[in-house]
Amino acid sequence: MCFSATASFTAAAVTGALGLFALTRTRHVRDLPLAATPVLFAAQQATEGVIWLRMPMEPHATLGGPLVLTYLIFAQVFWPIYAPVAVWCI
Repeated sequence: MCFSATASFTAAAVTGALGLFALTRTRHVRDLPLAATPVLFAAQQATEGVIWLRMPMEPHATLGGPLVLTYLIFAQVFWPIYAPVAVWCI
């Protein structure tokens, strides 16, 4: 979301709930990766929300912290690999 902790946590809650619903409605194993996408996105958004909350406390330390690394791995490594694989599975 990139503009506030509230927006990140709201996005995490909504997409997480929708993802859990999608997972319960999945009938075939091959559909699980695509159905799990909102849950994984919720984890990324929750990580971003925590980063937003910690930024005022540690303005310089946050740039190299494990939370930022986790967020960047999601954004730059995980999604470019996972998204095409999830679509390919269906």
